Amino acid sequence: RGFEAIRRRVLAADPRHGALYATLAERAARQRRYADAARLAAEGVALDPTSWRSHAVRGINQLRLGFPDSARASLEAAFEGDPFDLWTKNTLDLLDATAGYRTVRTAHVDVVADSSEAALLALYVGPLLEDAWERMAARYAYRPPTRVRLELYQRHADFSVRSVGLTGHGALGVSFGPVLAMDSPAAREAGEFHWGSTAWHELAHTFTLGASNDRVPRWLTEGLSVLEERRARPGWGDGPTPRWLAAWKAGRVPPPSRLNDGFVRPAYPEQVVHAYYTASLLCEMLERDGGAGATVALLAAYRDGASTPDALRRALRLAPEELDRRFDAYVRERFATALSAVDERGGALAAVMARGDSLAEAGQTAPAIAAFETARALFPEWATGESPYWRLAQLHRARGDDARAAGARVTTGGAR
Repeated sequence: RGFEAIRRRVLAADPRHGALYATLAERAARQRRYADAARLAAEGVALDPTSWRSHAVRGINQLRLGFPDSARASLEAAFEGDPFDLWTKNTLDLLDATAGYRTVRTAHVDVVADSSEAALLALYVGPLLEDAWERMAARYAYRPPTRVRLELYQRHADFSVRSVGLTGHGALGVSFGPVLAMDSPAAREAGEFHWGSTAWHELAHTFTLGASNDRVPRWLTEGLSVLEERRARPGWGDGPTPRWLAAWKAGRVPPPSRLNDGFVRPAYPEQVVHAYYTASLLCEMLERDGGAGATVALLAAYRDGASTPDALRRALRLAPEELDRRFDAYVRERFATALSAVDERGGALAAVMARGDSLAEAGQTAPAIAAFETARALFPEWATGESPYWRLAQLHRARGDDARAAGARVTTGGAR
């Protein structure tokens, strides 16, 4: 009722106020409701054919939905009326630059890439995403009604424009629901990112967005995507770090009832990164306690328009405060040893790591290995490139012991 009252008041003052719908469309897109955004922008165009912003927002969202020809027509109309809109200009340039991209079809996925690498990439990414598609269709009791479109960009700048209209976007991939976009392996230096893990993560969004009719909150869709990575292959997906654990111990990571704030209103530089892992750990706990049906029920509750407190009560029979208490207990139990060894100044774990580094630099290999083994025992799930596992692998390799170097690994999850 509030929206209708405002709409009538605005249109009574200006019956051709198409900018109203352009603004609404932009707000819808920020909530990942791209079909609604395209529809609202079209209403703005119908109301005022000279609302160039409506044309532009319509075109951007048509592209997000996988309709490049319709998108080009809308964007060209926008550019003709307003040639100074940077997002419009950059996206038209992108469409020109990728006009020669080729599509390779699998059972459920269209792999779109530069013609020089499309066939090769499809040999690898096609079977991977078909495996992911089948697994997720079963897990979420949802089958996307349209084919999935995966766009792989040879230049990171092109992917960045595709994502946010400008160059400089630091992400690796993005999901618009049925349309995924990401860097091609050729866009990055070898070893800089894992394209398979990234593609798997983005496809998971297709299922959680679709199953919730695009109403899933950020914490749940990102948490499930990271959890899906960890389930897919050993070593995929974000894992815990000492800085995350220290932030949790200090009360700086929001509890489940406010976890979305960690994504949309971060209070410190690393909080978004910490929110990804926290959300995945929360989803892991929910499925441990309620099975896969717990998250499926949550997605259904959001699909039906429930708020987060109502969705938790309906799907999990939990009040937000009780979920906060359970999750806090879960984290403290799961990381009990590590929690006693870390704090925001470093703690015992940092001291042991520093001692190991000093010993290694002095050429005292055996004592250094002992120190890093102690650090590993304090926090066995820490598996990034800064962890004891990497140090141990390098020291064993320097000794010529490749078997122990290869054994210095963890399978509980790591960074992409």
